Amino acid sequence: MSYPDHNTINRFRSQRLNGVLKEIFSQVVFLLKENGHITLKEAYLDGTKIEAIANRYTFVWGRSIKKKQSKNTKTTPYRIENLHYDEKNDNYTCPKGQQMGFMKEKTKITNNGFRQIKRFYQA
Repeated sequence: MSYPDHNTINRFRSQRLNGVLKEIFSQVVFLLKENGHITLKEAYLDGTKIEAIANRYTFVWGRSIKKKQSKNTKTTPYRIENLHYDEKNDNYTCPKGQQMGFMKEKTKITNNGFRQIKRFYQA
């Protein structure tokens, strides 16, 4: 059995799905919202770097990557997943117990036409 290579898939995406993919993605997002799986209230961007596991030495480096990821979470306590959010008062509590109140909000329209909202909090 033969499989298409990445060039074939990319050519199909760029030639046949050009302009359609954006609409399909929008429909999927709205279906998820209607079924209660997501809310469109907030959008988060995550700058986490992901290491590729794509070679024959994966079994050697797999443990190293997991160790590094858990170390990053432990050594960086101010990541969003380590902060407690109080929805009633619209503020976060940092690991040291200090309140971080809402400062400002910036809205940007991305190249894909999506509205991106960044909310800034300060201790």
